[in-house]
Amino acid sequence: VGSGTGRTAIQMAKRLTTGRLVGIDVWDTMELGGNSPERAYKNAEIEGVKDKVEFKFGNVLEIPFGDDAFDIVTCSSVLNNLQGEKNRIKALKEIFRVLKPKGKCMLLEPLRNFRMFCAFTPFGVFQLGKREDWENYAGTAGFSKVRFYDEKGIPIFVLEK
Repeated sequence: VGSGTGRTAIQMAKRLTTGRLVGIDVWDTMELGGNSPERAYKNAEIEGVKDKVEFKFGNVLEIPFGDDAFDIVTCSSVLNNLQGEKNRIKALKEIFRVLKPKGKCMLLEPLRNFRMFCAFTPFGVFQLGKREDWENYAGTAGFSKVRFYDEKGIPIFVLEK
C-alpha cells in the first residue's frame, strides 16, 4: 500500500521465491515528485524484478481487490497522511479485509515523540499518532495480534488477522 516509486516493493520482490508483489498507490505527485506507476515499473526493470511486480492505481480507503486476497500487506508512512482517526481505522479495516486468514500486515508509521518532533514541523508532528493510538486502531479494525518493534528508532507494527 502506497508503493510510490517502487523502492520498498522492489526490495521485497528481490526476496520472492514464489508469487508476485502487487503495489497500489494514488500516485500523488504533490506528495512525492516523479511519483508514477511508470517510474515504479522502470525502477523494477533496472533492478531486474519487473516480472515479479504489478503496480495498480488504488486507494487504501477502498483497496481494489477482493476479500482474503493477500498473505502479506505492507504500508510505510501512508496512514499517517490520512485525516482523522476514522480514516485511519477505515484504512486498517480495508487492509484486514484483503488479508487472508492468519495474514500479516507490516505497518511503519512515524510516531508522535521527541525524535519526530525534531524531524517534522511543529504542526506536522501533532498529526502523527502515538504507539497506543495505532495499537487501538488495529484492534478496532479487527486484528487479533498486534506486536510493536522499535528497530533503531523506526516504529514497526506487525498486525495479524
